[in-house]
Amino acid sequence: MGCCFSSDKDEDNRNSPQPDERTQLLSDPAREGSSIPDGRYEAPQEKGDEQSALNQILQQTARDVIDVAALESQTLEQNEYVDRARLYSNRLAVACANSPRHHGQPHLPVGVAAPQMALAAQPITLADIQLITSASQLCSKTVKEIKVRHKEDLVVPFGVP
Repeated sequence: MGCCFSSDKDEDNRNSPQPDERTQLLSDPAREGSSIPDGRYEAPQEKGDEQSALNQILQQTARDVIDVAALESQTLEQNEYVDRARLYSNRLAVACANSPRHHGQPHLPVGVAAPQMALAAQPITLADIQLITSASQLCSKTVKEIKVRHKEDLVVPFGVP
């Protein structure tokens, strides 16, 4: 649920012992009985009791923090990593091949809705090409001639003694 390509068999595969791309890499600390609090805390006994408020904040922080060092890490060997990557790539290729989005319209440049009209139009004349070339050369020459002359300071102190 929540994934475009999920199905009922995905939930059946979660209980299977064979690792795949959805296998948890970090074990669940709640199942191992770690020292992380279970999330239950008592309400302060008095409204003005600062110690109970501090304990409540500490318990909330301990519940929100994940101690990665205390978790049992699952190390993958190189061949296991390569096998998982290959399996994931194959599954992704199969999922993308069946996607309706992939088999859409052919890729055309933006603004070319009717390519047959663009191909059937008269080609650009030699005079137009020469006009474009001369205009671009003139622009290039003008940009190269731009010079910056220093007239005054850019930073001026205001009211500084």
